Amino acid sequence: MPLIACPECGKEMSQVAQSCPNCGKQNANVMQRKRYVRFFWLGTGIFLFPIIFSWFTLRKGYSITARVISISWLVLFYLVFFNTKNVHTPKEMPDNQHVQLDSSGYKYFVEQPKATELAKAQLKESPAYKDYSADANTALLIEVKERLKAPSGADFPWDDLPKEVTTKGVKLSDMSPYLHKVIKEARKLKKEDNVRVYQKNSYVDAENSFGAKIRQRYLGTFIIYTEFGYTKSFIEFY
Repeated sequence: MPLIACPECGKEMSQVAQSCPNCGKQNANVMQRKRYVRFFWLGTGIFLFPIIFSWFTLRKGYSITARVISISWLVLFYLVFFNTKNVHTPKEMPDNQHVQLDSSGYKYFVEQPKATELAKAQLKESPAYKDYSADANTALLIEVKERLKAPSGADFPWDDLPKEVTTKGVKLSDMSPYLHKVIKEARKLKKEDNVRVYQKNSYVDAENSFGAKIRQRYLGTFIIYTEFGYTKSFIEFY
């Protein structure tokens, strides 16, 4: 017969022994098996009791009333038993679901954005994290047209959007004069994170003062101070 070590004293004991012969610690495996057997017979008795009760009332000596009561109890018991098994007990719903009722009164689940997704969406819409490339492009095109001789006939590349650039770690001496002024003030106030800079190195095909269409290259810079909504754009032709 296989032996196991007692979890209490460490001495060897039989695997089927109810308790350790040395210290008296009960064998948890044996007690667990006994519990399973006890619950099995209890459940079987509860399940079969209505059948036995109804079967007894069908014998001679029992009135019709007793038989009606016993059979009604049998039917009611199994109706409740099987309906209870089919009832769906919902677990705790995830954060991204909630219950709604339609016009007929039926419940259904509706997917909702998770808290992290909502936070990310709100973060993207906040001024400090919003993508301003489209705004920068519009402002720079207006700035370029104001510098042209014949802006109505100017042709721009349609897919050339400004790119955001970082100013962190960049020396002020390496910046254009206006950008130098803005970043210097932002660093002084410790608010450089609130300054977003977009640049566009592109070209425009437009007529010059002699009516000839030529290609002019330019560097456009768009600055937005997100805390106040202040914007500035400037163009450098080269």
